[in-house]
Amino acid sequence: MLFFLNALIFPTTLNYELKREPYSLERCFNHPCGTMNGLGLKPWKQKIALSLAIAFIYYATAKLGQYLAIPPGFITPVYPPSGIALAVLLLFGYWTLPALWIGAFVAATWPLWANTGDLPMAIAAGLGIATGSVLQAGIGSTLIQRLVGKYQIFHSTQSVFKFTIIETFSCMVSPTFGATTMYFCGFISSDTFLNSWITFWLGDAAGVLVIAPLVLIWLQPWFTLSIAGSSPPRSVAVAPVESPRDRSTGLEISLWLLLLALIGSIAFGFAYPIEYLLLPLLVWAAFRFGQRFSVIAVLLITGIAIAGAIRGSSSFN
Repeated sequence: MLFFLNALIFPTTLNYELKREPYSLERCFNHPCGTMNGLGLKPWKQKIALSLAIAFIYYATAKLGQYLAIPPGFITPVYPPSGIALAVLLLFGYWTLPALWIGAFVAATWPLWANTGDLPMAIAAGLGIATGSVLQAGIGSTLIQRLVGKYQIFHSTQSVFKFTIIETFSCMVSPTFGATTMYFCGFISSDTFLNSWITFWLGDAAGVLVIAPLVLIWLQPWFTLSIAGSSPPRSVAVAPVESPRDRSTGLEISLWLLLLALIGSIAFGFAYPIEYLLLPLLVWAAFRFGQRFSVIAVLLITGIAIAGAIRGSSSFN
């Protein structure tokens, strides 16, 4: 389902070609119009501040994901930090791995300790989960940059297909580390190991396929232009920002949101089997509203579906 959404939405909404110059951490910190220069801090202080922010965002989104866990387990069906970690590595580079590891370690250890009261085993499991999480993000980022290209992920059907396949398999790293560690620490039994691994994998894959495109499509153009400055070099062809402002487009978006709320409430509120009517809405958003609105549409529909599953009011229950 998520592969279909990615393959359909991102290439079809691309109506321009955006070529960017590679950027570096030094350009980000030192350029007078750069993303980090406006903080008024020295580069090493900016790096520390950004690392703390990344770790906090990872932990906060992990906490949000844990609230979405389907009872009676605590492994979430969508894990947003997996997508954020991949996007951070693609945007900033591998120097952010320690910050991601710290965020993953705290996010894994804290709830295990709170739920079991066994601090040593919670720390041991947290070490394994955090290591698997950063390895997964690092492997995925490396393969994407080598096989797809950092700036061409959503520019064609072939690129989106490669992105989806790479992440589908790379997202097996963290579940393997996490489920194995939790098994040896006594948090899951041999009878529930496979089910925990599959849920872990689906959560990471869904997080990457939903959250990473959202972050990259919204932040990468801004990040690149902020580093390039107010007058980009000639080799950078700046794409027009997708911001529909005319009245007819606003009314169309309002109608789209109304239909989304109507179909979503019937399908996931009253368990009436009309979920697949959401697919035409995604096609509509893809062809009419552009990439930025389309990734938000995927996020909204995913959120509605998860909410229905948690409440037990979906026809899939």
